[in-house]
Amino acid sequence: MNSVPLSAQNPVAFHLEHEGPLGIFDPSFAQSPDGIFWMSYSSVDFGWSDPRNGAVSTRLARSNDAVRWSVMAGALNPSVSKGASRQTVHEVSNLVFDASAPENEKWKIFWHEYEWVAGERDFRHGWISMRTSANPEGPYSSRKKLFVGWGFLSDGQDEPLIRLDLLHADLGGCVAFTEPAAIYHDGSLYLALTCAQILKSRGRIILLRESGSEWTYVGTILTNDADAAPTGYDGFSAPEFAQVGPQLHLIVTPTIGDIYAGCAIYSIEDLRTASVRRLSGRATLSRFIAGPARFQGACGFRGGSSPDLYFGEAHFDELPIFHLFRFPFPDL
Repeated sequence: MNSVPLSAQNPVAFHLEHEGPLGIFDPSFAQSPDGIFWMSYSSVDFGWSDPRNGAVSTRLARSNDAVRWSVMAGALNPSVSKGASRQTVHEVSNLVFDASAPENEKWKIFWHEYEWVAGERDFRHGWISMRTSANPEGPYSSRKKLFVGWGFLSDGQDEPLIRLDLLHADLGGCVAFTEPAAIYHDGSLYLALTCAQILKSRGRIILLRESGSEWTYVGTILTNDADAAPTGYDGFSAPEFAQVGPQLHLIVTPTIGDIYAGCAIYSIEDLRTASVRRLSGRATLSRFIAGPARFQGACGFRGGSSPDLYFGEAHFDELPIFHLFRFPFPDL
């Protein structure tokens, strides 16, 4: 399966000056026109009022050389306690520079906002959110509740912009959407999302395109039943785009149940048609990277002249739980 062990990549532990007590995860990178690198990430803590809940906040960092990073003061999206057993969290952020957007919206950050309730994730009270800014350091606009699936439980207030399950027949079974991954390419902003369904085999990685302020469905990039199952896994999650030279890649994390199992890289044939390279109809895997950790993957890509891949691991029997490692993006 074109598999390479994580150890062969010579990974280096990656740390920031501000890490939550439970660690950092979900890195996302963008480079501004002046060459500065920007990063959004999840800082993880225990729930403020109920330690069974996670308290996940979005933070920003910057670097001139992609080696030494400075964390911006305060959380961009702070986790909030909503009573004795309820916690709002902000996970899996993705930061992008949208060159075609109006000046005050050129920087966009997407993330999954939802609630933990008594130690359980409640995706009924969850959605894909977005904030925009003229500058990567902010100030950012107020949060816009952007996308939901059919499992969204409305409170009659602050309704989401789009019910994606009603946008196209392919999305009708999507209970919820998560793991946003954005890329600006050929004059358009594209956004990949994980579509979660009641039957996991029906789940998929889907692609949207923004034109002006309108979002359209481009297509399904990968499916759990046709693309993940033949590789021995039951699904894909955590999409991420990578561009090395002219070639675009899609990085996903194969899953077994709720366990993340590494990072798989697929080369994109044509983003305009949501297609990866295929041979006789089967998605062609360019590289699969995994280590010994039980929970691993959710990779982030940092571009530039010497691009890196950032690989996540979770060790639930130690503190901090969440760890990041970086290594050069592999030659494919």
